[in-house]
Amino acid sequence: MKKLLIVATAFFAVTGVARAAMSGSDVPAVDTAREGDLAKGVLAFFKANSKANETCSFTSYEVSKLETYSGHREKVPGTLTDYTGTYLAQRICNEGATFAGAGRYLEEALVIKADRTGLENSKQVIVPTQADIFTIVRAIDTKLLKIE
Repeated sequence: MKKLLIVATAFFAVTGVARAAMSGSDVPAVDTAREGDLAKGVLAFFKANSKANETCSFTSYEVSKLETYSGHREKVPGTLTDYTGTYLAQRICNEGATFAGAGRYLEEALVIKADRTGLENSKQVIVPTQADIFTIVRAIDTKLLKIE
């Protein structure tokens, strides 16, 4: 029994050290796993808070991840994990013209912060324990980005 306890303690100690010493090259895969479907939530939030343009022939939406941070609240297995991401959400008007003319322009863009809290499963995916929180950080002045 004592041997089993020593082996189990050593295993958890090594596992904890391995997590604490994550290399930068491991971050993209871990970040993607922890993010899960949060970008889809950002898109839904953006669409719900977006000003529709009835004159555009075809509207499309894009969400880009700008920066993220995630971490465990405590250095013990089974503790809550927080994930925070900052995204750029864009509404784009796509317009065609006669004789193969095509153009797209930015109608609206918002920087949105998204927060998720949950328990991390064995695949490092955060299973939410509460509703995700979305906050508009800033609206982008699209006039500054026009091609003239």
